[in-house]
Amino acid sequence: GGIYALSIVAGAPLVPTALVHPPATRTPAMPQLTLQISGMTCGHCVASVTRALSAVPGVTVDTVTIGNASVQFDPARTTPAAIAQAVEEDGYQVVSSA
Repeated sequence: GGIYALSIVAGAPLVPTALVHPPATRTPAMPQLTLQISGMTCGHCVASVTRALSAVPGVTVDTVTIGNASVQFDPARTTPAAIAQAVEEDGYQVVSSA
């Protein structure tokens, strides 16, 4: 969203004349983490791992498939170890992460 600037002319309807965007804040690209996960066998497993990963503060889930998950994370809010722990607490084993 942004802030609308309005032109007011006597007798004319109010119409937005410009959309003023707040200054762009550049967010550096977040690091990516790919996990190999054992114990996943079906769509329910994919949904369960997706929920577990999404619950970790600072994690953005890119993809989850049977046996793999790819996420981006904010290193100021979480660590690869905490991300792997969330998967393992959900009942799966993280075989490797990179």
